[in-house]
Amino acid sequence: MGFQVIGRDISERILHERLREQAFDMTERNIAQFAILADHVRHPLQVIMGVADLLDDEAVAEKLREQVRRINVQIGELDREWMESRKIREFLKRYEL
Repeated sequence: MGFQVIGRDISERILHERLREQAFDMTERNIAQFAILADHVRHPLQVIMGVADLLDDEAVAEKLREQVRRINVQIGELDREWMESRKIREFLKRYEL
């Protein structure tokens, strides 16, 4: 009578799984921070737009509005990228890639 033992070193697999989880966690934190940042930027932009409406100098007011619109476009891009990265993250988690 005898025993046969077959073993396999899975330490590398465990390491990769831990790194994968850390990457997902870091991505999640970064995305949350971008969302907060966007909100922190949007509020002052709304105030600036209100101030522009109160200015007597229409040329200066329009310059302010244009700059706010440009910044809003950039924030919109961040929002779209945030949504896209969320979809990618969900796909990767679902299929464990």
